[in-house]
Amino acid sequence: MTRFLRIGCGVFWLSACWSCGTSQQISGDWSGRVAPAHFDYLELRLTQTGTTIRGVACYEVLPDSTAGGVAFRNAAVAGTYPMITVDAPRYNGWTFTGQFQDDGTLRGQWRNAFTDYYPMYAARGLPGGGSGCLSQ
Repeated sequence: MTRFLRIGCGVFWLSACWSCGTSQQISGDWSGRVAPAHFDYLELRLTQTGTTIRGVACYEVLPDSTAGGVAFRNAAVAGTYPMITVDAPRYNGWTFTGQFQDDGTLRGQWRNAFTDYYPMYAARGLPGGGSGCLSQ
């Protein structure tokens, strides 16, 4: 009976710590094109404490262009690694839900009051070499 108890405890600890591995460090700036509008970018500034992710996001149309503009700023970003959500309710209920990938990208989907879920991805850095709407 003791052998089964030891095996059971070992299996329990292994399964309990399956997700105990370190999470990827994602703090910093991220951006990605908001398809199908190929000139629109979602920009994220993220901080991470353990698995808790917080930050702000903005949505820029035609970055580095005088014809461009900013759809929203200071949208809340929150999540628990590897998942995050961006909420911009004042911009037609715009939301993005994504998951950080092992290849160093952020993949997910966005939606608003007029568009059902549409895939998009983001990577480290800001468009135009760092002069995006987070820098303004």
